[in-house]
Amino acid sequence: VVLAKQPSAGLAKLPSAGLGKQPLTGLAKQPSIATFQPAKLQRTASGGKVSSEIQVFRCAVCRVDSNGEAQFIQHVQGKKHLNKTGGRVWCGLLPNSAGIIPGLSPKVAAVVGQAPCGPQSLKAAAKPVVLKVHAAPPRPPANVHHLRLTPEAERALEAALSAASERAEVAPVEAPVSEPVEGQKRQRRSRWGPPPPPLQQVAGGPLRMVREALPVFAMRSELLKAIRENPVVIVEGETGSGKTTQIPQYIVEEAALTDQPCSLVCTQPRRISAIGVADRVAEERGERTGGLIGYSVRLDNSSCDLTQLLFVTTGILLRRLEEDPELEGTTHVIVDEVHERAEESDFLLLALRSLLRRRKDLRVVLMSATLDTKLFSKYFDAAPIIQVSGRTYPVRTLYLEDALKITGHVVRPGTDWSVGGGKGKGKGQDDGKDKHGEHPPEEFTPEALRQRYNDYGPQVWTSLKMTEPDAVNYELMASLVQLAVTDKLVPEGEQKMGAVLVFLSGIKEIQTLHEELLRLPELRMDPQRSWVMPLHGSLPNEEQRRVFQNPPEGVRKVVLATNVAETSITINDVGVVIDSARMKENNYDG
Repeated sequence: VVLAKQPSAGLAKLPSAGLGKQPLTGLAKQPSIATFQPAKLQRTASGGKVSSEIQVFRCAVCRVDSNGEAQFIQHVQGKKHLNKTGGRVWCGLLPNSAGIIPGLSPKVAAVVGQAPCGPQSLKAAAKPVVLKVHAAPPRPPANVHHLRLTPEAERALEAALSAASERAEVAPVEAPVSEPVEGQKRQRRSRWGPPPPPLQQVAGGPLRMVREALPVFAMRSELLKAIRENPVVIVEGETGSGKTTQIPQYIVEEAALTDQPCSLVCTQPRRISAIGVADRVAEERGERTGGLIGYSVRLDNSSCDLTQLLFVTTGILLRRLEEDPELEGTTHVIVDEVHERAEESDFLLLALRSLLRRRKDLRVVLMSATLDTKLFSKYFDAAPIIQVSGRTYPVRTLYLEDALKITGHVVRPGTDWSVGGGKGKGKGQDDGKDKHGEHPPEEFTPEALRQRYNDYGPQVWTSLKMTEPDAVNYELMASLVQLAVTDKLVPEGEQKMGAVLVFLSGIKEIQTLHEELLRLPELRMDPQRSWVMPLHGSLPNEEQRRVFQNPPEGVRKVVLATNVAETSITINDVGVVIDSARMKENNYDG
């Protein structure tokens, strides 16, 4: 029997006296190995691999069977196994139902930190059975016999396994919880308080210079003082100021300096925001996501019991409040992008205001790029407001008439984006109805428009009159992307642009433009083709993360996104932004 790497007293050697054929009974803690029925080792017709029945790994601590190497690796790296073993990956193997202890291939051995070895099987012997860890690969025996233990050996084995199991348990033993009465809501309470004080970061992390260059760094002391002295603080910071990634880190760093426990939850309005910000903060601190920094979204969780900075969606925090109304163990709550007045975010603010009356030690920070600060300050009893300036860059702004002139695009009658054609059919431009009433604004009269666009030429003027205001001109947007990726939008002598970010109103519009772009000769060939990527909330997390990667040399990244990329995330290498000036949003008329 091969057990843990650290055998306990009583496991070193079992007496051989009395080894007979009596069945093993009464072993309550290990019913799965009551009687070993080892099978003969079979080889395939090709003469190479043994049959699959010996590829069942039985964990010595969890007593869980894993079918194959991949499932075994997943088990020993799982949270349940690590919690049970105190963080140790390798704790030994027990014989499976066939009486075989599978060998460790180089792949498995590298994961568990052991030397590769072959399979082992139980065999009757006249000598004492010595329990040991995998050593040199033994040659499988030709004949395998059944092994049974005497009552004395059984009691010794039971006592040894019981002692090993007690040492492996690291979580405190809880009293049994009775089943909730029907109709009564079950409430989950935290078993632990906040994690211990975090360790101090050396020299501000690997990206210290980048972090200190952000505008919010100048407000660090003022922000921390306001958070210490007030239950609620409102932070109004422009896009690019660094408030989303830095303020949570400032709180964790101060907790490390003052040796105070800290457990911070930061809400984001979307899944991609929570995951992207968590990855970025972990990178700035030189860590991996899932440790000190983690995230939790629907159907995906990357955190542990020692996580001190957790990024979640608003719905996840509401669910936690439902199960734990007091948010036990949480010291700070940050609500980011609070200006997005959805039902979930408004309900979260209501719940937090009620919770603050019961928990005087809780600290709440509301952050946004644009919000009605006075409204939120009044709602939270005159909470202080801190404004953070943003960084500005030289930006060249072009409008629809400029795009028509640069591309030479002509709006043809009958297209979906022309007046009276396609989706605009029946909305003739001369239907006798004025959308602005009998007296339109002066700047919209034909004379004013003709004078304003006189310098653009008759072609631009005609295309503007033919454009349907409620439609998206995919041909024009594809022409702009084509000019951007070939650097023809950049004046001569200026530095070439980076990635191209295109804002569209929904998934259908993204798919339509994506198909249009892949028809262009500059974008339809690999590897450029694979770097024309969509970005919206319905994509898997792996595909969403691709937008933050840098393309290879000579390839231009093109991102087709909804408004999720406006304020929630930051794509560092964007040089050109094309906005369709269309968006979808839900309005509530109370």
